[in-house]
Amino acid sequence: VHQWLTQPSTQTTPSAEPVDGQGMSTQGRSVTSVPSRKTAFVTFDDGPNNLITPKVLDSLRTLGVPATFFYVAGPTGLASADPRLVGRTFAEGHSVCVHSYSHDYRYLYPRRVGNQAHIMADLDRALAGIRAVAGDQYVSHGFRYPGGHMSWKGLAAADAALAARDMWWLDWNCMSGDAEANPPKTVDAMVAFLDRTLRSSGEPHTAVMLNHDTKSLTLAALPQMIKLLRDRGYTFAVID
Repeated sequence: VHQWLTQPSTQTTPSAEPVDGQGMSTQGRSVTSVPSRKTAFVTFDDGPNNLITPKVLDSLRTLGVPATFFYVAGPTGLASADPRLVGRTFAEGHSVCVHSYSHDYRYLYPRRVGNQAHIMADLDRALAGIRAVAGDQYVSHGFRYPGGHMSWKGLAAADAALAARDMWWLDWNCMSGDAEANPPKTVDAMVAFLDRTLRSSGEPHTAVMLNHDTKSLTLAALPQMIKLLRDRGYTFAVID
């Protein structure tokens, strides 16, 4: 666990310039305990997915890279997936964080404004759903707002409620582009997209990479994207 990522705060600290409209911010960044080495946090949103997630886990095991999975606990994710995927994710050295229960923008952010009551009720359902398969001992300090914190207004109250629960939110500062309106169509294009967003953010000391374990092209491009990060001097860690 890296303290710079796990100390909650009601303050939002941008840690990179916008990347193609997708900047990276964290809640609760402790500058004094940033990892000493260049570190990449490979993250996956929206899973688990019965078809893609197991293959992503296979690839990560072959590559020797730990990752952080922001799982959706509701019908589009865990509720319709093989529950054993959560146990496998942990067993293979990865981290499971929370990406909501519903992933429903209209419910969470009516008129694009965060609704604290809805967000926290949705979080409670998500935690209950994950604990139903991971056990009551499951605890996560990490939360990613569906769509990213940067995309919505009026989240201060929800941010404070997360902090009161010893949780924090995290966006990203580089990405594969697999959920863009016009996503890359080939492996080479996806690797180039990651390269461009990484360079646009100044090749940060700490890179948080956005992917989705629901996309077959992301799976195909994963070895080359990991190679790019390794070639730039990054080591890998997980978010708790």
